Amino acid sequence: MRAMLLLILLAGSANAQEIMAQVQVACAPHDYMLAKARNDWHESGALQSPASKGKQFMELLVSPGNTWTVIITRADDMSCIMAEGEGLMLSSEIPLLGEGM
Repeated sequence: MRAMLLLILLAGSANAQEIMAQVQVACAPHDYMLAKARNDWHESGALQSPASKGKQFMELLVSPGNTWTVIITRADDMSCIMAEGEGLMLSSEIPLLGEGM
């Protein structure tokens, strides 16, 4: 279920706020969420979508132990966990969508 939410968000085919309203997710102020990720899960930011003032953005947090969390931060500075897991492999060799396909 969480993987499906991530795919929907990344594809841009659904509004994150609509999804958050339909599914129970853990939300907290952005600074608190980042501190919790750093202190409890040893995760830090690896990727962040571009953010404009007053817009929501996505962050991918990762740990040296290969755990990962995707959070969406809304315009009101509330961050919500949208997906999490283990075994993330970051590689520059994975083609971007549309490349070589």
